[in-house]
Amino acid sequence: MDAIAKIASLILIAALGGVIVLSLGIRQCVTANRSATGQQQPAAPSSVGAIRSLGYAAWHEIDDKDRTKIGVTLHDAGAAYEGVNLFHSENTTGGYLLDMQGNVLHVFHDLADDTAKWKLIEPYRGERFLVLIEDVGFGRSGQLSMIDWHSNIEWTIVGHFHHDVAVAGNGDIYTIENHRTSFPAFSSSLAILDNRLFILTKDGKTRKTLSFAEMVSEHPALLDAARGQKAIHIGVYGPDAWDVFHTNTLEIIERRASPRSAPVFQEGRVLFCMRHMNIIGVIDLQAERIIWYWGLDHLEQPHHPTLLGNGNVLIFDNGVNRKFSRIIELNPVTEAIEWEYRADPPESFYSKTRGSAQRLPNGNTLIAESDEGRAFEITRDGSVVWEFYNPELNKKRDKRATLYRFRRFVDADDFVTGFPTGAKGALDVISRHRKLAIAFLREGRLREAAGEFRTLLQWLPDDPRVHDRLGLIHLKQGQLELAI
Repeated sequence: MDAIAKIASLILIAALGGVIVLSLGIRQCVTANRSATGQQQPAAPSSVGAIRSLGYAAWHEIDDKDRTKIGVTLHDAGAAYEGVNLFHSENTTGGYLLDMQGNVLHVFHDLADDTAKWKLIEPYRGERFLVLIEDVGFGRSGQLSMIDWHSNIEWTIVGHFHHDVAVAGNGDIYTIENHRTSFPAFSSSLAILDNRLFILTKDGKTRKTLSFAEMVSEHPALLDAARGQKAIHIGVYGPDAWDVFHTNTLEIIERRASPRSAPVFQEGRVLFCMRHMNIIGVIDLQAERIIWYWGLDHLEQPHHPTLLGNGNVLIFDNGVNRKFSRIIELNPVTEAIEWEYRADPPESFYSKTRGSAQRLPNGNTLIAESDEGRAFEITRDGSVVWEFYNPELNKKRDKRATLYRFRRFVDADDFVTGFPTGAKGALDVISRHRKLAIAFLREGRLREAAGEFRTLLQWLPDDPRVHDRLGLIHLKQGQLELAI
């Protein structure tokens, strides 16, 4: 058994919303667990402090008005749609499942021998998770791994993967791969960075690949738009590799959304987004063709289109020229924008890169303002009813780590297999015991508080805040050995 002893000058014993911060000077013994497969699991980090300590991330300068905003800063319980939030700082290792108050329910760890920064965590069929490590070039390829609830790695494949992973109903895995090639239809002087749609089996074996360059070249309007790009984005494979497409999203169409859906949105086809082409589109995998696209004169380096139940498409439109972002709901049949969200003033919501939008069952929309490290939920009329700020700040506290996406699971039974009962019931129990424990602690009823925290450990054995608070109680009771 390995033990790491360290002096903790500051232990943050708070939910992500930041409720209580206590300064202690105790000696902690941290024991690393090993799973049944023998892989070492690091001790779970504590909420705000731990998320800040996960290593390098992409950073963005913080506005003065936002310097004190950490974790959940707004929660209108009557208007927000409850669920479990999947969160991680972009380009760090590991990730978190959070409740609506920002409490850490579960931690994902990087157990690889050669750790790398995670781009995306995607649930796989309710029992496992796919971890995407993005291709960054310069000798560092990307990789895709399958992990279980306890972060044990089941398999890993290496490739020039980037941006997105999607899971089909049959268990196949879809992702995007960079491929440097010559393609005279686009340029006679520059090599291009083709994007290839990769389809893998559940074991990570290649089933099929499609070239986006070939599919785009079949459409004269798209080919002209590509050759007419005002800015030539150079990729990561040398000064002569033109990143002409920058495909950033794949969504597998599992069923016809509604009777009013556009005929192109049929089961088995793929909805995609190309940032540098300013388009979203649909691929027919059988025909190996792009059969519909939209956005050339309407979108500005968009991200994350999703097909809604009413047949419309929700799109994060970054707005790199107008300098503000918007969320739009497009009717693909009429090509009319039926709903749009702009902040007031519009410039107060802007992510030059990245971004995501998720329509919730009550009609609200959950948005990741990625560059700002912010996620927020709005109603149909644009009212903000829930808000979260990434708690990971740099040492000077003038920059915040960015988010790639922020996702909420509203039927957690579909993926939370680590809880001993259904997730909704588990969350209700956890919330009740947490409230009782905090109330007893504030009233100085240490024995009752300790009992509630011990109960919480049965549900959240990896939650460091529960361990920390229980340790604090033991310390106050003079039980030093239990505190350690």
